[in-house]
Amino acid sequence: MFPDKSNKNLKSGGDVEWGRRVFAYGYYQLYAEDASVRHPARFSLRELYKRTIRIAGGIYDRENLKNHSPTKKNLLFFKDLILNLRPPLRFVFNTFLDPRLPNLEKKFKVAVTILFVRYVRILEKIRLKAGASSARK
Repeated sequence: MFPDKSNKNLKSGGDVEWGRRVFAYGYYQLYAEDASVRHPARFSLRELYKRTIRIAGGIYDRENLKNHSPTKKNLLFFKDLILNLRPPLRFVFNTFLDPRLPNLEKKFKVAVTILFVRYVRILEKIRLKAGASSARK
């Protein structure tokens, strides 16, 4: 096995970081059809909010660990911000065309949830850029 050089400060994205270390040590990663991973469902906007904050913080922290200059970090931050401020109109539109959603009420709920997650993520990244710390909970 390879040495444990995991970043114990990560609040999210540890699986991504672990996969990158496996690859960096030259191990092959294979897809196993018989493997399954379970993640808890989120049943409320509060739970979804907490999850979105955690993931946004994990991504933000991982990006800030990279050895970029402060100028490049700022440039990447604003590029990400501009890209994500655009409403995901095509994705929301496709939600209304999705046959798995049986009625207009469900389609509307999914579309609003997509927008909710996107803009919570943006606000969290702005909060972190302003000097706040990412949260695990």
